[in-house]
Amino acid sequence: MPGGSVNLTCVAIGSPMPFVKWRLGALELTPEDNIPIGKNVLMLNDIRESATYTCVAASDLGNIESDAEVRVKGRIFLLIIRDKNNNRLLKYCNRVAIGFEQFGACHLVTVDKTR
Repeated sequence: MPGGSVNLTCVAIGSPMPFVKWRLGALELTPEDNIPIGKNVLMLNDIRESATYTCVAASDLGNIESDAEVRVKGRIFLLIIRDKNNNRLLKYCNRVAIGFEQFGACHLVTVDKTR
């Protein structure tokens, strides 16, 4: 549900014990000066969109990564637009459309050729 919270926990065990950090795409989410050893909990609050977070465990022996997908499901908005032939296109979107810019994924539902 949009606006929800979740904690993602990543645990890694090895010898030597690995440092564990979180990443969102190329963005490092764990401060480099405070990377925990063995376990890292990523607390996400007020989540508005789906994303894939990556846990990275690293030691002198190498790195290993694991992805955690957070999916936001919630209200659906109906977007009604007209094409160049004045056909009404109905789309449902998982986020709101503002002006001529639409945000989020939209899917064509039907083409209504009534004027």
